[in-house]
Amino acid sequence: MAGYAWPTKDEVERYARELDEYLEEYRSFAKQEWRHREFLSRSAELRFVLVNEGNAPAENINLFLHFPDGFELKSKNDIPAYPKPPDKPTPPRTLAEKLSQMTAVSIPYYPRIQDLENHLVSKDSPSGPFIKRTKSFEVKYQIPKLQHGIHFTLESLFVIFDKIENACSFHIGYAILADNLPEATKNKIAVVVETKS
Repeated sequence: MAGYAWPTKDEVERYARELDEYLEEYRSFAKQEWRHREFLSRSAELRFVLVNEGNAPAENINLFLHFPDGFELKSKNDIPAYPKPPDKPTPPRTLAEKLSQMTAVSIPYYPRIQDLENHLVSKDSPSGPFIKRTKSFEVKYQIPKLQHGIHFTLESLFVIFDKIENACSFHIGYAILADNLPEATKNKIAVVVETKS
């Protein structure tokens, strides 16, 4: 009975081996996390909201944005994900604990219909941002339709400065065109950048 109550020598050795591997992986993770935090410290997320304040739906909308030079501009898909920390090793287990884990039954996950619907992409879904690097940056969004009185949040853009010391305010020029608008709407947006000292 005593053999069931205490971890075996193999378990203790397995844990020591996995602990060494974990500490090595954690050192690598800590470096990656620092680089990621440093990257975020000189980045800013920009969210744009398109509003239809007219009396009719806007059809086939094209939004054009012009950004100045002096930084990098990226979409959400181009932003690196937060690094995943390594899994901690399982402490040495007794024979009884190992047997109980082996008999545990895992229940497979079957997605609900609602979950599947959330991943369906309509041909009328908005698209963009499409980023084109020139001497500056040109960005395009396409929205097939926007009902009047509706606010629509576009996918974010990220401004990345090479150094936090170089972060500065700037203007974004924009033009909005739609099939049922007689003229393009043009203006500028002021982006105020404040850094913490």
